[in-house]
Amino acid sequence: MSRQRPVPLHAPLDTGAYLLLIRVQAARTLDIGRLGRLHCARGNYIYIGSGMGGLQSRVARHFRPDKRVRWHIDRLLAVAKLSG
Repeated sequence: MSRQRPVPLHAPLDTGAYLLLIRVQAARTLDIGRLGRLHCARGNYIYIGSGMGGLQSRVARHFRPDKRVRWHIDRLLAVAKLSG
């Protein structure tokens, strides 16, 4: 059984933009669908996203380990750590 990551309680309910801090522990090459292969060096990354249908639900989705791979960020989050 996979454990769900804690969701930040301060995530607003409104629409708008958000930032995620992502830590890649070791260099990786990822298959990013039609974009091809992408090399990610070890380090910190910042992802900028939008939650026009509600920020809280969009941010919570990023913290779920059992989500369907739908966007490019899902492929990165499958192998990286998300800071909360």
